[in-house]
Amino acid sequence: MPWITLFLEQLLQWKLGFMGGVSASLMAAGIKLGNTKCLIVGCVMLALLLGSAHDSHATPSTHQKSARVAGLSQFEAENA
Repeated sequence: MPWITLFLEQLLQWKLGFMGGVSASLMAAGIKLGNTKCLIVGCVMLALLLGSAHDSHATPSTHQKSARVAGLSQFEAENA
């Protein structure tokens, strides 16, 4: 069981960074110690991290789109 917990913590830290590892550690400590406050804080942190990670990759912002169009226009001008 400790190996599974360690693997999941490392996977979360790899995908979500340091705060993902902290949230997984809080959840594991909350379960192991029976502390519901720790467990809830870890779950909320993980939910917020997953929500922000999902939103950041959903669609490019308007600034990114305009930069892409400007880059394409510059490419067309150089190769004309």
